[in-house]
Amino acid sequence: VAGKNLALPRRYEHGAGGEVSTQIVAGRPELQKHFGNTILICNWRSNRGMRFAAAIPKKEYVTVNVIGKRDVEKTDLAEFLELPEVKKRFPQDMKPLDYACQCSPKIARTASKRPFGNRMVIIGDACCSRYYKNGIESALITAQIAAETAFSLGVSESAFRAGYYKRIKRLIMRDNIFGKVLFKIYEAVYSSAFFTEVLMRVATDEKRRGRSDHLRAILWNMYTGNIPYSLILLKFLNPVLQWELVAATVLLSITKLFTWLRVHER
Repeated sequence: VAGKNLALPRRYEHGAGGEVSTQIVAGRPELQKHFGNTILICNWRSNRGMRFAAAIPKKEYVTVNVIGKRDVEKTDLAEFLELPEVKKRFPQDMKPLDYACQCSPKIARTASKRPFGNRMVIIGDACCSRYYKNGIESALITAQIAAETAFSLGVSESAFRAGYYKRIKRLIMRDNIFGKVLFKIYEAVYSSAFFTEVLMRVATDEKRRGRSDHLRAILWNMYTGNIPYSLILLKFLNPVLQWELVAATVLLSITKLFTWLRVHER
């Protein structure tokens, strides 16, 4: 149907990346007891290539999402739910039959190279979406711009190239470059126990509440996609925050060195 001039994105190839989602039945009193109105987000690094996971309370249910660089399976979800920090937030007598529904969709990680043709345009995450984020937002934005282009410029290939593709490229595709940089930094940090500890020290430092709130906001926006990746990266490169991270790195290095010396003196 699309025709030879329409290039669908490569992200639908096997192993390109994915997620698994489930809704777990839990009564409202149990949800309030274990979650309240808190969304649980975990920086979960597993041997199977998982990136992070989230548990989101919704009335009588908890929606659990596990995101990975490769196809995510039910075993990954089960492994996440068995983590001690996660398990204690669910009812102790929870059984697999408590799962209301489950799905394992592909994730949009790349963009279509040519999502337009003569009298034809691809919208939604089949065209592009933010890196690991916002398929519904992508559907709204691309549909709106496609309609505006059709009414103002026409439905020819050249019209969609000028009025649709260029705007989508500027709004979403270019911002995804910054998203990929952010996730590379994320992977580098969380693959190291030392740098993870540095990050957590700054993020939980009550004496420097402004810096800790700033860093937590960066992490939150990375997970939720509330603001463009370019702005998140700019906030991360804030000189004051970078100084705090360097200082925390030096302090932790000195602390570990003195601890090592004391142990070996014995």
